[in-house]
Amino acid sequence: MKPRILTGMVAGILLLASSAAHAFLGWPPFAKALAQLGADSDVTGGLQMGWMWGSATLFGCGLIVVFAAIGRWRGRPFDPVPSRIVAGCLLAFGIGAFLARDFNPHFLLFIVLGVLVRFFAAGE
Repeated sequence: MKPRILTGMVAGILLLASSAAHAFLGWPPFAKALAQLGADSDVTGGLQMGWMWGSATLFGCGLIVVFAAIGRWRGRPFDPVPSRIVAGCLLAFGIGAFLARDFNPHFLLFIVLGVLVRFFAAGE
């Protein structure tokens, strides 16, 4: 398997794993912290829907990249645009969040994933 294709598979699988971690490991402690602050259930419920949307979006982006990598590996015509959009979104969010959240290293994951997906979506 060519390095670019392998990179795409790895990045896509990491996105899929991140979506599960985001939903099932990230939300419960966040919800607990909101409850300890006395946040209204309407506020918590609204935030949960946004949080789960983020998890679903990570999952969808992971599927886009994995299926693009599988298609490329099988020799199908490769359209890099969807993967480049995923990479651009990951990079924009990661850089913006990293800067806005006082250089919190958690957001470096988005930047690394964006770089990996962009490498995959580059030329041959």
